[in-house]
Amino acid sequence: MVVMTFDLTQSNLPQRVAFPILIANAVGELAPSTLPASVPLGDPLTYAPRAGAVTVRFTSPSGGATDLLVPPVSAVNPEALRTVTFADTGLPGEYALAELDGAGAELSVSRLIINAGHPRESDLRPSTTLPETLAGATATGDAGGSTSRDDLWPLLVLIAIGLLSVEWLVSLWPSRRRRAISGVSSSASTPRGLAR
Repeated sequence: MVVMTFDLTQSNLPQRVAFPILIANAVGELAPSTLPASVPLGDPLTYAPRAGAVTVRFTSPSGGATDLLVPPVSAVNPEALRTVTFADTGLPGEYALAELDGAGAELSVSRLIINAGHPRESDLRPSTTLPETLAGATATGDAGGSTSRDDLWPLLVLIAIGLLSVEWLVSLWPSRRRRAISGVSSSASTPRGLAR
């Protein structure tokens, strides 16, 4: 239960930026999702559907649907959780999870993200077994990549230097210089009276 001891209409809380966050947090506490925020690739997902669900349908990012039957309530232990386990999480992306009742109608639809990474890949703590692992490793014939690919930047630098050199030579060309000088002398004509 969430109790607010004041009248919302008499306060400025609904106009504040934090109000939607407050409501989202309250709903998250009152009706928590049984789905995790994300699941690592290949890890099985155990899900506890609501009471009226008979079937849980998982739809993968490729569009394939898998229906899992929810086990009935046990007469021996009626408070035991009814869970289904979905193990086909080998494709990264967004999965849809739908709960269906006995007639096949959807009770709820949720989304789940399967991440391509794994928590072990992002573990930054020092590994105590790393020296033994490296000592037991053997080199292969492949040096870690194709040797046929070369860097292109030296060739591009040479082309740029060549273009700059050609431009510099064209600017120093003698006939162009003469034309430029003759154009300047003809445009700077003096008055006839002063020339005599």
